[in-house]
Amino acid sequence: MKNKQKGQAILEMALILPVFVLLSLGMADIVWVLEKTANLEYIVNESARCEALNGIPCTMQSYHDYALSLATNLRMNDHNLTIQTPACVEGVSCTVIGTYRFHPIGAYFPHITIQRTGTAVLPPL
Repeated sequence: MKNKQKGQAILEMALILPVFVLLSLGMADIVWVLEKTANLEYIVNESARCEALNGIPCTMQSYHDYALSLATNLRMNDHNLTIQTPACVEGVSCTVIGTYRFHPIGAYFPHITIQRTGTAVLPPL
């Protein structure tokens, strides 16, 4: 009777363990995608604000380099990050567009491209 019970436990574990691992990797990937999305939102908003205000960090380096330094501080892989800074529209606003390619842990999950746009209004003259 004991041998049959041992075999049953191994079979149950063999059936449940892959599902549990897949769910665990999926949840970890979801958390990391949300973190990268929030970080990208912060980067584009701060870069647009700095560009609109002509802030000190943006005058010391280009807006693109400022955005990449923010990404480095947030531990984002800058090889997967693309920052576009179209010219500010005089008297209207400045826009920064950021795109991040997220590579998941699980081999079965698709690669995700996150895109966010940050806009800041220029101060009145």
